Amino acid sequence: MSATSATAEKNGVAEKWLATVERLMCQIEKWAAEKDWLVARLEPKSVTEQSTGTYSVSDLRIRTNSGVLDVAVVGRDITGAEGRVDLVAFPTMDRFMLVRTSGKWVVETDLGFRWPRKWGKATFMELARMLTRTS
Repeated sequence: MSATSATAEKNGVAEKWLATVERLMCQIEKWAAEKDWLVARLEPKSVTEQSTGTYSVSDLRIRTNSGVLDVAVVGRDITGAEGRVDLVAFPTMDRFMLVRTSGKWVVETDLGFRWPRKWGKATFMELARMLTRTS
């Protein structure tokens, strides 16, 4: 494979990943806004991965009624998955991981347990309440 085709392939993977992340972030922004929580896009950060090369992405900061929650893009190159985004509470740093598997987001704990409910608005609200309750 030539350097040009390798770069084009990485660009395609990065574009698809960034579109997936953007859909997730917009979905979370919408759900948070429905609760009148303050939502801000953080300064873009640079991520370099083998499959995508270097790309720029912004995390979210959400101020709920009971605490602060960040939605942080970890990356696409995740062993056994198609990407990961973390929900992290401050100041406790408690978190849940959104792992992209078979084209869907699933929630996992730090111990590797899958959350019993599928990803959606109700699950996001439940996790946000759990995370910010202790912060």
